[in-house]
Amino acid sequence: MHMHQDIDGTLLILAAFKGLLKLIHQVTSFEVDMTFQRVQEVVVRKTTNKKEVLEINEWEMVIYYKPVQRALTIMRVYTNHSDAVSYEKLFDAVQKVMLELTGQSIAFKWLRSEGNLLAMVVDMEIAQVQGAAALFKKTQVPSHSPLDGSRPESFPPYFVKLCKVHAKRGLHNYRHSLDKADYDHIVSYMNHIKTKQDLEDFHSYILSLKNAKLTAWWKHKRSISWILPCTIRGLSPVGEEDWDATSNHTNTSEGQHAWTKRLTDMHHKLVTAIKTGRNVDATVLEEVQAAMECRLPNNTQNELLHRQTRNTSHCSNQANKAKKAAEQVGKTAELQKELSSAQQQLDLAKAKRDGLKHQLKETKLVTTSSGAIRKNRMLKKTQEQSSSSG
Repeated sequence: MHMHQDIDGTLLILAAFKGLLKLIHQVTSFEVDMTFQRVQEVVVRKTTNKKEVLEINEWEMVIYYKPVQRALTIMRVYTNHSDAVSYEKLFDAVQKVMLELTGQSIAFKWLRSEGNLLAMVVDMEIAQVQGAAALFKKTQVPSHSPLDGSRPESFPPYFVKLCKVHAKRGLHNYRHSLDKADYDHIVSYMNHIKTKQDLEDFHSYILSLKNAKLTAWWKHKRSISWILPCTIRGLSPVGEEDWDATSNHTNTSEGQHAWTKRLTDMHHKLVTAIKTGRNVDATVLEEVQAAMECRLPNNTQNELLHRQTRNTSHCSNQANKAKKAAEQVGKTAELQKELSSAQQQLDLAKAKRDGLKHQLKETKLVTTSSGAIRKNRMLKKTQEQSSSSG
């Protein structure tokens, strides 16, 4: 446990186990992300009419460790600020703790000759990238790095990858306002922008659609010089081999957030949040150490290939289920149509039956009435004959 509090009010509480933290020197990338809901507001000053609170959130540092084939949270930082300056302080504190506990600092391939790391994968939080760039530019070795230390904005493309899911998230708002062909083309922009000329062609294409909100979305992506090179493979300066060696999404860290919340619950007081997080990490460390001693992964079906195969199988199953559901809907519609037709025929038959019954009843009444009249006439004639004889 390490605590840092700055004079400007920035609070940093770092929690890590050496056994997990040192594993970062054996991987090629890590993910970082701020997670919410595990920590309640902290009341730091309360008077009769007013209380002052700190909104503290948890920042996680996550790796995927292939020898045990699982995601691992190697550090948790509890902090109350998330601006660029505060993030620089956070990464500086992480770097110092890393060096103290493991004897090595965080080192990226393109910044230091001993660097094992190719990428830090993050969401679209601009302040976090700016803070990281400001810190890690100080760690570069000028004789090794091709970068100009006086331009921190030039650093992110050499060590940061932005999550493709977050980068495209704003586009889903245009699903129904754009022609389908246009929408599909725009959503897949990362795939067909491979050169600077492709970039300019896509820029002209966006402007030609004359959609103000879409144009604003695209101009924002271009307004910060490192966003597109950190998002699009063809524009990255690190080369295809290094780019393809790491993921371009934050699914692993977001999965860890959800997993921790499920194990520890949410909305804890700060001390409880720290303790429950450490309990989870302590258990994980024991499991990793046991697996390494036995040289057996916890999950033998959790390689990238296995996960992709399961994902493909899941998508196929979902498609089959959707197809069957569509067939059932069609069959139900046909049966409903036949039932409606049969009901109409039944109603017509019933109406015809009722009409025939009514006609039969009237016929019987007429027949009965005619018979009574004949009987009365015959009776009267008989009576007249009897009177005449008398």
